[in-house]
Amino acid sequence: MELARNPNVFKRLREEIDRVLGSRETINQQDLTELQYTNCVIKETLRLWPVAAAINRISPSNCEIDSLIIPDKSWIQVVVFFCWILLKLK
Repeated sequence: MELARNPNVFKRLREEIDRVLGSRETINQQDLTELQYTNCVIKETLRLWPVAAAINRISPSNCEIDSLIIPDKSWIQVVVFFCWILLKLK
């Protein structure tokens, strides 16, 4: 969907893939290091459209966020979907 909205990005992506892979149908480890723009497009797509519903972490130390104190070794859950909705509403 994002590539359809950004034809210049799609064109550059296609050019990189054609340059690196040519007519080959398989990809190898060396190809992955050369597909730098492709890597950026994938990372940006995952940033815009996250596949995880939530991310869980354990706080490594005491910390304070907007006057909320999070004790050491507390479980923290970031609901990615809600963050995504807030970004889209801006």
